[in-house]
Amino acid sequence: MTEARRQVTAAYQGMIDAQAKAFATGTLEGSRIEKYAWDKALSGTKGTILFNRQNGIVYTGRPKFQVKSSSVDLGITPHRATLTVCFDNANWTPVDKKTRRSVSAPNQRRRYISTAALRTVGDRWLVIDGNAERDRAC
Repeated sequence: MTEARRQVTAAYQGMIDAQAKAFATGTLEGSRIEKYAWDKALSGTKGTILFNRQNGIVYTGRPKFQVKSSSVDLGITPHRATLTVCFDNANWTPVDKKTRRSVSAPNQRRRYISTAALRTVGDRWLVIDGNAERDRAC
């Protein structure tokens, strides 16, 4: 794996870790999400946090992912990358904050393909967009 691909994967992992922390607490405070996500990825995370807070939802556990493919274009500035992963949220569950009961949608796939777009800002890779393809199992 090239250094750029390692950095892309690390940025995605950082975003997932920051999201897991924020979703567990219901706040972005202390999550450091801005270090890893930008643009649509950041606004989407903020929107989800707001929705969850308004509905009394927090998450337990942690998601996992396995990289399926990546492409990096260092020939343009800012540099661009695409990451395709098998996203696994089998152990990451939305729960009612008061009752701690699951509020997961029934029959929802727990392992699915997800793609992320990344770009550099200065010398840092940031996730700028993502797409969960829940109809594609992995």
